[in-house]
Amino acid sequence: MKTASFSFNYYDVNTNRYYHQIESIFNSSEDLNPKFSTPEKQKEHLSILKEYIEAASQQYNLDQDEQRDVIIIPPANNGLYFFFAAHELICCEIYRINSFLNYQYQKFEGDKIEFIGIIEFFVCNSIKTNTPRANENERLTIIMSWVDEKKKLKPKRNNTLPKSIIELFNEEDKFNEVLNILEFNNLLNEDGSWNGFSVHKSEIIALIDVLAEKGYIKKVNQTLRGELFCKYFKVDLKNRSLRNKTQAYYDHIQDYEKIFS
Repeated sequence: MKTASFSFNYYDVNTNRYYHQIESIFNSSEDLNPKFSTPEKQKEHLSILKEYIEAASQQYNLDQDEQRDVIIIPPANNGLYFFFAAHELICCEIYRINSFLNYQYQKFEGDKIEFIGIIEFFVCNSIKTNTPRANENERLTIIMSWVDEKKKLKPKRNNTLPKSIIELFNEEDKFNEVLNILEFNNLLNEDGSWNGFSVHKSEIIALIDVLAEKGYIKKVNQTLRGELFCKYFKVDLKNRSLRNKTQAYYDHIQDYEKIFS
C-alpha cells in the first residue's frame, strides 16, 4: 500500500495545516466573508474542509490507523488540488505566494500552459469561493501578476508527450507484460477490449495508477494517461471520471496492486 512520505518541501500542498489556520481566521478580528458571518456557517465550512482532508487521505491510499501529520497533494488538474492549493494561497504569508506558485509550477508534470490555466481559473475561483476573509483582492492581484508574467514567457507545449499507449510505457516489453497479466486474470474480452473486475469502467484508473507507481508507465498528466488507456481498451469515460477517483477505484485498487506485485 502506498503511504505518505515524511520528506516534503515547505511549498508542497500539505492538507493538514489548513484546518486550524482557517479556524484562527474565523476567530480573529479580521473582516469576514459575509457567507461565513455566523458561527453555524463557519462550523459548516470547517466540516467541509475535514471532508476534503478525508477524501485526500483516501485518494492517496493512506492508512487511517496510522498517525499522519502530512498529506501532500501533487499539482494536478483535479478538484482536490484546486481546493487545497486555494487554501494554501489563502493561508500563506503574502510574501510567500510567488515562491509557492513557482515551486508548484516546476513540480507540475504536464504542460506548463495547462498549469497556468489551473491557477488562473480553477484555483482563483476556489479562493473567491472558500476564503473566510471579506477581501482577498491583494492576494488575487499577486496571483494574477504571477500568471501574467508566466504567460509572457510563452512556455512551449510539450511535444514529446506520448501519443499512443505504447509510447506511454517506459519499455515496449512492459506493455506486452501488462497485456499478458490482464488476459491471464480475465480482465480483457476476447477482442482485447476492457472487461475489468466489475461493471464499473472507471476502475481502469486504479490500474493506471498502479502501473505508474510501479514504473511501468510514464508519470505524465493523469487525464492524458486515462485517455490513452481508454482509447486502446475501448472504454468510454468522460474527462471528469479520468481526473477523479470513484468508489470502483477504491474497491479494486488493491486487486491491481496484487496482480502486479
